[in-house]
Amino acid sequence: MSNKQSGFQMVDLYLILVAVTWGVNATIVKVGLNAGFSTLTFNSIRFVIASLTSILILIAAQRAKKFSWSDIPALFVMGLLGHTLYQYLFIEGTNLTTAGNTAILLATIPIHVAWVSILLRIEQARWYIWMGLVLSFSGILLVFGSQAGLSFLSSEHLIGDLLVVGGGLCMGLYTALSKKWLSKYTPLEFSTYTMVLGTIPMLLLATPQLAAQDYSAITTTGWLCLIFSAVFALAVSYFIWNWGLQKIGSTRTAMYGNLPPAFAMISGVIYLQESITMYQVIGALLIIGGVLVARFGNRIGSKDSDPAISTPDSAPIKKDAS
Repeated sequence: MSNKQSGFQMVDLYLILVAVTWGVNATIVKVGLNAGFSTLTFNSIRFVIASLTSILILIAAQRAKKFSWSDIPALFVMGLLGHTLYQYLFIEGTNLTTAGNTAILLATIPIHVAWVSILLRIEQARWYIWMGLVLSFSGILLVFGSQAGLSFLSSEHLIGDLLVVGGGLCMGLYTALSKKWLSKYTPLEFSTYTMVLGTIPMLLLATPQLAAQDYSAITTTGWLCLIFSAVFALAVSYFIWNWGLQKIGSTRTAMYGNLPPAFAMISGVIYLQESITMYQVIGALLIIGGVLVARFGNRIGSKDSDPAISTPDSAPIKKDAS
């Protein structure tokens, strides 16, 4: 990939929109859960809606039918990692720990992506990737470290913290391992197949809560929150996320996953009139700076192809018109 190709692209803009969506979605999910939903009922129904939305988009896009039935076991594992386990561990872990702990622990996802990618020779993480990781993680520590409620691995929050860490590892593995499949399937196809397959075990997990749910207690606001989260935070965002994995690589795409806490903080200030400290402002700038360094650091003194996102033994990545 040349320097010109590794500059700012349309995919970067869409990944920023995903980060904004996920940042706002944190608040929307809280509102939805407080509007009468149990956690697994909310999660399973939004995954059904997201899967149906992805299928409809795939049909409308008239993609060539190239699905291989022999890929189902592997795609099921990918769906289990990136959808079922990640979302289950994230939701349940968040309920058992603080919001600040959750945000900081999820900020380790790019680190998981980096070490898995290096271990499996999927990508090579260069100095600017690690510098971006350090800057961004430090920024998240500042954003949430200035708030009360951080108490990692305390007796009160231990289980919740471990669940969130487990969820982050699942998402890191999903992100790093997706590159192989995105050389065979388009981002839209891969997103749809893994989401549908990941929804099946999600429904099985949620069956007791789905049966016990008092649906008459759910408000209109709750349903609207669920629909927004399903369509935009899941169906649309996962498609764009996979597109990013195909276009700029897993490590750099994962760095955009550190932006949601900054946007969540900004939305809280704008819509909830929450106070903001200087430490949080500096932290947000460090997060954004870290993403920029990791994404564009290869342009510093480099005129050749970027080894951070292309290795000699990598499978060629096909172009996607989406």
